[in-house]
Amino acid sequence: MAHEDWTVDRLHVALPHSVSRQQLLQDVNLTPIEDLPAVLGGWASAAEQLQSARPRIEAARTHMKLRGVLPEDLKT
Repeated sequence: MAHEDWTVDRLHVALPHSVSRQQLLQDVNLTPIEDLPAVLGGWASAAEQLQSARPRIEAARTHMKLRGVLPEDLKT
């Protein structure tokens, strides 16, 4: 999704954790209007990174469920 396609609602839905969603809303509500584009741009970048990582996250989740361990490429 391109930066310009994001809305606050879409960002909220894209974030997987309630703490992140709450932080987004806090940032939107407490940021001066002139600073909102930069703040929302940061959230859009984070959401895009998360979306691009989602297939790898899901594959790791499935691997863990089936085998009980993380895939080798995710172990540190």
